[in-house]
Amino acid sequence: MGDDARELARLVGPDGRVVGLDLSPEVLSRARTSAAGSSPGVSYVAADGHRLCFSDRSFDGCRAERVVQHVDDPQLVVSEMARVTVSGGSVVIFAPDWGSAVIHGAEPVVSVAVLQAWGRSIRHGSVGGGLPGLLREAGLDEVVVEAWAELTTLEGYPAARGQHDWDVAAAAQAAAAAGDISEAQAEAWLDELDESVQQGRFLMSLTCFVAKGIKP
Repeated sequence: MGDDARELARLVGPDGRVVGLDLSPEVLSRARTSAAGSSPGVSYVAADGHRLCFSDRSFDGCRAERVVQHVDDPQLVVSEMARVTVSGGSVVIFAPDWGSAVIHGAEPVVSVAVLQAWGRSIRHGSVGGGLPGLLREAGLDEVVVEAWAELTTLEGYPAARGQHDWDVAAAAQAAAAAGDISEAQAEAWLDELDESVQQGRFLMSLTCFVAKGIKP
């Protein structure tokens, strides 16, 4: 969050104001520490996206990245973003569609089971493709959407093995816990992924969407 807020502050210039929101005190503390003295136009607020603590039409634009997939009610969060945006302002939302995830480099049937288990662990794993509808339901006009594949290649595999959104080890464990595959299959699948990296065959992809609407 902190990096994104500082980049937005750079874009809006010295007379602009950027407010970053999160419910986690730890996340807010890290963001404030990293921004100390470098981004005077940025502030960080503990807030719930379902009930934004701002008046109507408080901001020229609102942006959320990888947020609506985790909230209780994506439509309410998008409607709140629209509420606090001025007429003519933009609401921009980024979200992946976990049902589109693909892993190349290990046994295909087990890969499908692992990805399905991982998708179930995301509260709204397919929300990415539904972003245009959420924006229109919130009363926004001129809705546009773009999609692209987010790739994790050989260089990104170490992070995907335990420190990334993908976290293939956690996904394999989830599939085994759900009974979709056995523990032995999970371990063999991860070993096969490691081997595929060594042989240069590994690739993961995920379709992501970014949608924008204009407040009338």
